Amino acid sequence: MIKDIAIKGTGISFRSPHWRSIMETKPDIPWMEVLADNFMGAGGMPAYQLDTIAEHYPLTLHSVGISIGAYAPLDFDYLAELKTLKKRTGAIWLSDHLCFTHAQGIYSHDLLPLPYTDESLKHVVERLNIVQDFFGEALLIENPSSYIDSQSNTFSEAEFLQQLVRESNCQLLLDVNNIYVSQYNRHLKCDDYLYHIPWDKVAEIHLAGFEQHKGILIDAHNNPVSEPVWQLFKQVLEVLPNVPALVEWDNDLPPLTDLIGEQQKAESIRQQILSHRQISTFEKEFVAPVKTRKEASTHTLLDLKHWQTQLISAINGDTLANKKMQGHLRKTPMISNDDALGIYQNNYQGTLINTLEQCYKVCRQLIGNDAFRQQAVRYIALSPSTNQDINQYGSRFSAHLMALTNNDPRYSALPYLPDMAKYEYLYQSIYYAPGPPANDLSGASKVNSEMSSDLLIVTLNKHCRVFTSPYPISKIWHIHEEGNLEQLQLLNIEHTEHCLLYRNHELQLVTLPIAHAQFQLLQKMTTTTMPLSHFVTLSETLGLEPDTLLPQWISAGWVALSETLALETSSLKTETPSSCIQE
Repeated sequence: MIKDIAIKGTGISFRSPHWRSIMETKPDIPWMEVLADNFMGAGGMPAYQLDTIAEHYPLTLHSVGISIGAYAPLDFDYLAELKTLKKRTGAIWLSDHLCFTHAQGIYSHDLLPLPYTDESLKHVVERLNIVQDFFGEALLIENPSSYIDSQSNTFSEAEFLQQLVRESNCQLLLDVNNIYVSQYNRHLKCDDYLYHIPWDKVAEIHLAGFEQHKGILIDAHNNPVSEPVWQLFKQVLEVLPNVPALVEWDNDLPPLTDLIGEQQKAESIRQQILSHRQISTFEKEFVAPVKTRKEASTHTLLDLKHWQTQLISAINGDTLANKKMQGHLRKTPMISNDDALGIYQNNYQGTLINTLEQCYKVCRQLIGNDAFRQQAVRYIALSPSTNQDINQYGSRFSAHLMALTNNDPRYSALPYLPDMAKYEYLYQSIYYAPGPPANDLSGASKVNSEMSSDLLIVTLNKHCRVFTSPYPISKIWHIHEEGNLEQLQLLNIEHTEHCLLYRNHELQLVTLPIAHAQFQLLQKMTTTTMPLSHFVTLSETLGLEPDTLLPQWISAGWVALSETLALETSSLKTETPSSCIQE
């Protein structure tokens, strides 16, 4: 990794689809920003891509899951993973957003706005100080785009950020696209926002593209930077010509060359300003902003906790919560409160639909795009996201499809649809699963009395999964993936299969047919940590040869052999191996 290099100039956001082009061309980019949540806890190809990028470019980390404004307790497991990732990549700094992302155990996978009140300010400052102490450094907090305002607001967003900086000593990530989107949708001037920015605390600038829908600007990160945002960027650079900037592009990704074109344009603007810089109006007249007290509504107002629970319920499809929420929002000239809440609801639903479509590609082919989307919408209504890691969403989709095949005669010809969903979810899980631990293979070449000690444990690695079905699911899947649908007519659909799905040493995903006895042994290992003595006994009971099998499985990376404390292993002796066999 590259360490101790100051971040300068204009960088780009790293996205995995660009990885190969980056490694082949090694573009002259001064730095890159990594969306941390795409790589936390991941092994396999995502981890390899990140490691190789870190070897060639200085990095910063940008997260979307700290949820600094959430009323729910801080997730220290998440923070620990984030800290580990920062150390691993040598990232120069860490940034997140002024928002909350979850409430009542439901995750929006979006940046939801806070009421800008004294209560919110105190809450965010307290949490931010805890997080900064945890990391031992100041965080960069980004201004979000937003479409609603609480009637209880007594600060503008810029005033709130200024107070937050003063009381927490954090730094700012100034997203000029977000400023433009939020101000445009409210018929407010961007200059009014900029006058309240504490310029000495701005450590990074973001650029991105929006999309326009029915006259409303949506912060979609799926287009080139717009001309008004370029003009706003120039205004900011007149004050901060040397602050690093970054071009984001998250959705509908273009070729890498297009993204680099945006980066080069941003850097060209910077160099032009540096060559004939004049003191900007903001810099000449800047005075430390004073909080402007606004009159809150005379209606009964939602406190921070109830604001968050009502909003998360509203975007999750609760019509009563939606109606109540509208009564606590200020009216804006460009968009109704109902439509504004609809933006968040569409973002939430669209994100989860896309997640299901990416995971269950063959299931989508089997029932058709329209039918799949209908089932995805129904599933989302019944199964909200309950995990920050969006790749874990959809684990119960196979049960949803089972009910569909049982109750809808249109899908009676697809009895294997639920099993296909199970297979595809396992396939995705293996792609992101952590890699195997390092093993000492020298002692595994032969199973002997010393190795049979209960101090040795055999564990199925996390990037390996066993799968069984009364249908040849893996063959059906490959036929659809390869587009050879005519081969389905030649396939015996009534054929039970047992297989192991795993990620090999070249990081490729592999499906391997295995014998029933091997399946039974591996399946048992998915539910328990197995002392080596139990592994040997169960293998022999199943007619397998453990002294041959174990070294092969360790070498292939399927299982790990490790030591454990005698006290720990004693608790694992719960039943005799023969009683564990599943027919």
